[in-house]
Amino acid sequence: MNTNFCCETSNETQLLARIWNERLGKLIKKNFGTQKEFAQKFKETFGVGNQADVSRWINVGTLSAKGKMIGFPEYPTMKKIATFFNVTVGYLTGETDYETFEMERTCKYLGIIEGTGNVIKYITGSSHDCIEWGKQAGTYQRIINNLLMAEQFPTFIRDLKELDAAYYDDIQRYEELKRTYGETLLNEVAELQCDKKIDYEYDPSAPKLTNIQIEAWNALKKDEGKSYDNSFKLKLARYELHEDFERLIDSLYPR
Repeated sequence: MNTNFCCETSNETQLLARIWNERLGKLIKKNFGTQKEFAQKFKETFGVGNQADVSRWINVGTLSAKGKMIGFPEYPTMKKIATFFNVTVGYLTGETDYETFEMERTCKYLGIIEGTGNVIKYITGSSHDCIEWGKQAGTYQRIINNLLMAEQFPTFIRDLKELDAAYYDDIQRYEELKRTYGETLLNEVAELQCDKKIDYEYDPSAPKLTNIQIEAWNALKKDEGKSYDNSFKLKLARYELHEDFERLIDSLYPR
């Protein structure tokens, strides 16, 4: 039992080490490009750290040149690294996928994923990694606020939902067919339906289909009819969205 526990702990540590290495490496590449530049800025900020330290920090869980396993930095160092990149230690070690506690609370409160929160932050933020950092950040913040508070915006989103439902209806029906008959059989029957030389439906001399082929044939024909009907829903939803968008822009910037 103890041996298994040790193995499980070791595997968990290796997973955390891999996540740490990947996330720290990406942050360094995104913000500095090179380990050397990061080491210089880190030392300027905290008075400690060099390129050799950085090399160890991004190679946790691997063997050093002397054959020793490279461990995690001490917690105070981990905290400094997290603070330096404005993320949490938990994010670096994989305990959470949210970079900051503030982002986690905001996303959970609003019911959005972190990627959505990051896009909004990228547009409205004032740091150097945002869409147009500096004084222009206020303009983007005003635009986003006005857009989301526009009276026409909920209508636009509601009609976008109608398009979303129509768009994925075809996909979901075909996925259900694949679960029922298998993709191989569906492709096989679809090829038979496209065969111009043999009329499997009405030619009595045509090769006989198996019961499962006939069942899949009928299911595909039925799905084809639904797709045809759904195409009109898609066209209508797209048209209404164009109209909604015009009204939305007019409400924000009257002519």
